[in-house]
Amino acid sequence: MYELCLWLKCLEQIYVLPNEGSIPMEVRIAPILEISPSGPGHEISICFTAERGFIASGKSAWRFTGPLAPNTALERLSLPAGEVQQLSAFGDALYLLKTAGVDGHTLLRSMDQGESFEPIDEGLVSTSEANTRLVPTRVAQVGPVVFTNAGAGRNFLSCNDGTGQHWNVLSGERKSIISCYPAEFLVFGRDVLLGGECPTDDAFLLKGALDASMTGWAVPPAEVGPPDLGNRDVQFIAVAPDWGAVFAGVEGGLLRSTTAGRSWTWPVRFTQADGSYPYVKQYCRPK
Repeated sequence: MYELCLWLKCLEQIYVLPNEGSIPMEVRIAPILEISPSGPGHEISICFTAERGFIASGKSAWRFTGPLAPNTALERLSLPAGEVQQLSAFGDALYLLKTAGVDGHTLLRSMDQGESFEPIDEGLVSTSEANTRLVPTRVAQVGPVVFTNAGAGRNFLSCNDGTGQHWNVLSGERKSIISCYPAEFLVFGRDVLLGGECPTDDAFLLKGALDASMTGWAVPPAEVGPPDLGNRDVQFIAVAPDWGAVFAGVEGGLLRSTTAGRSWTWPVRFTQADGSYPYVKQYCRPK
C-alpha cells in the first residue's frame, strides 16, 4: 500500500506517502540496529554491493552479510584516517569519501569489498590551495564515468580515466567554496539534476543534459525549481521508479516531479508557522 518513506531530521520521525494521496501519515518504527555513537553531527551511510552491506559513520565503517537485523554481525573495516562523509557502492565498486587525514586523500575506491582502498583523487587538488584535495560528500558512477560534488557550493565534476588523475569541472570551480553547503546531484541517463544553497539563503534546483562523452554539457544546467523554493537547501535528489517520479528533499519539505525534473510540486511542505521545520534528508522504499 505504501511505496515511500521519509526520514525527517529534527522531528526524528518517519513518514509515509500513500499511493493515492499526498497527505503524509505518521508511523511508529523500532530500531533494527544500534552502533556506538560517533559524535554529534555524524550521519550514517548505508550501502550494498552484490556480496555485502556496509555502514559508516564518523571515522568508522563496518560490513555485514545478509539482511540488516538486530542480531546482524558487524565486521569493522580498517579505514584511512579522516571523517567519513559518505560510503557509496556502485556495482562492485565501493567509494569512500572522507576529510583529508594524514594520507591527504579524500576520495578512495575499493574493489575488494572494503579490504583495501586506493585513492582516485589526484586530480581533485584545489586550484587555490596547493597540495590540498577537495572534500566530496557525494559520488555517483554511470558506466566508466565517476561524478562528485567535491569542494561544495555548485561544484560538480566528472572523471572518465578510471584513475582519478583528470577531473572535468562541469559546474562551479576546482576549489573549496567555504561559504556554501555541498550540492546534491542526481545523474539519470544523460540528465542531471543539481540542487543546494549557494550563495547562502539562495536555494537552487537545476537541470541539464550531458553530451555523449558524459564529461560535458549538451544542454547546460538551468533553473527548474519552484518559485517558492526560497532558502530551502536541497538535502537529496533521488529517483523513485515505482512512482515514476523524482523526489527532492529540502529544508521543511519534499518536492516531487513526474516530468523528469522539469517541474515540481509539494507533497510535503512545512512553514515556520507549523512550529517545526524538519529537513527531509533521505528516502527508502519498504520491501
